[in-house]
Amino acid sequence: MPRVVLVDDLVGTGAPENNFGAARFLYENGVLRSIGAVPGYSNQPYAIGYGINNTGTIVGESKAEAMIYENGEMKGFGRHSALSAQKINDVGDVIGVLATPRNTHGGFVFRANQIGVIAGFDENADVFPAALNSRGQVVGSSTMLGIPHAFLYENGTCSG
Repeated sequence: MPRVVLVDDLVGTGAPENNFGAARFLYENGVLRSIGAVPGYSNQPYAIGYGINNTGTIVGESKAEAMIYENGEMKGFGRHSALSAQKINDVGDVIGVLATPRNTHGGFVFRANQIGVIAGFDENADVFPAALNSRGQVVGSSTMLGIPHAFLYENGTCSG
């Protein structure tokens, strides 16, 4: 028997048949519609949606920068070290990935129009936030000596 999965809202990127360009879309109330893009490199516009909350705000990346799409408008975070926004909760907190001076990936929490860095357990570690809840707690992984370790980030502190 086929399994049925109900989806209210879904974001993503796909290539329509016979079209080599990627289409950014929002699937909402049974309708697939484009969310557009911020112009990217080589004049090829692109945007990738990674997360959506219950109010319909979408986060992702466009032009190698974290972006947010809400109320029909897409805008970058304006901080080029913020590479991509991965998830957004229902109060508008966003988690994502930063480029760091040491060429590693750091995690961030964007809250109240400010980016807070999720520091790893080692300054050379990659930090990848995976999920956040409505209380602003973030879980993810960080590498230490090449070994991934789970972490919990809350109130500006990382433990794991």
